[in-house]
Amino acid sequence: MKTEETTLLGKLGEPFYMKKLFYEGEIFFRPLHDFAEMDESNGIGDKLETATTYCCPPNPQITLNFSNGQKLQLPKEAKIEYHEHDSLKEGLIYCMSMVNYIIINREILKIKETQSLERLGNYNSMVTILNCPAFIERLKNTVNKLGYSTYYQPVNYFPEKDIARKIITPFDKREKYSYQNEFRILIECDLHTPLLIKLGSLEDIATIVYAKPLN
Repeated sequence: MKTEETTLLGKLGEPFYMKKLFYEGEIFFRPLHDFAEMDESNGIGDKLETATTYCCPPNPQITLNFSNGQKLQLPKEAKIEYHEHDSLKEGLIYCMSMVNYIIINREILKIKETQSLERLGNYNSMVTILNCPAFIERLKNTVNKLGYSTYYQPVNYFPEKDIARKIITPFDKREKYSYQNEFRILIECDLHTPLLIKLGSLEDIATIVYAKPLN
């Protein structure tokens, strides 16, 4: 039996929401500041989402001045961070993963590597887009009818050491998140609350698969 390898867009989540995506094309866009406010330890939150300025000086000289006149000099190893956020220019995003598959046929897709997906959450249900150009076209047409523009591309992951010199866009993330292999869709709009759109059934261009290691 002939097989091939390919990279497809996938959305991993709870079965209820994945069925909504598959059967109704239900997509939930969220403001970037939602992710900035999440706990980074869960592998999803990122405090630098929407950041426009970042500064982390090496070995800063920090002195705390108390109201009683006392002063406390912090050790040179102390670390301070400063970053600004511009939530007025962020837009809304929808995050997917670029997943490497071994394709046997439409009914049988095997994920080549599962380690990265396992770090994205304790989910076992995923909608996989078999025809990515058709999916993007439907999404763009739906968003255009709302009067907004759509942008999309894989996320660029940059080394942590470059952060002080980096202008962070909605398509940039620190290298520690590279396991997400993320593909982002951005709606440029003046909305600052989540937006739900429906593309209609994706049954003709997608399938629901379950993440399993290769046998």
